[in-house]
Amino acid sequence: MTPPRPQTVLVAEADASLREPLVRALEDAGYRVVAAASGDDAIDILWRHRERIDWLFTAVRLPGAVDGWRVAEEFRFSHPLRPVVYATAQAPE
Repeated sequence: MTPPRPQTVLVAEADASLREPLVRALEDAGYRVVAAASGDDAIDILWRHRERIDWLFTAVRLPGAVDGWRVAEEFRFSHPLRPVVYATAQAPE
C-alpha cells in the first residue's frame, strides 16, 4: 500500500523574516510547503497547483494589487471546505 502524500500548504507572506521560519516549521512538521511573497505570486501558484494545495496560510496584507482576502477567495472558489488561516502583523485600527 502506498503511504498517503503529505499535505501541501501554500504560505503567502511578504515578510521573509516571518515567512521563512513558518515554512521551516511546517516542513519540520511533515508538510510540503509552497511559498509566495505577494498576492500575485500566490494566485499564480494556486492556478498552477490548484489540486495539490490542501490548505492556505495567508497574510491579510500583501504587496501588489492582490491582498490575502482575495487569495483566500480564489482558493475557496475551488476548495470551499479546505482550511484557510489568516494572519496579520498589523494592529486593528
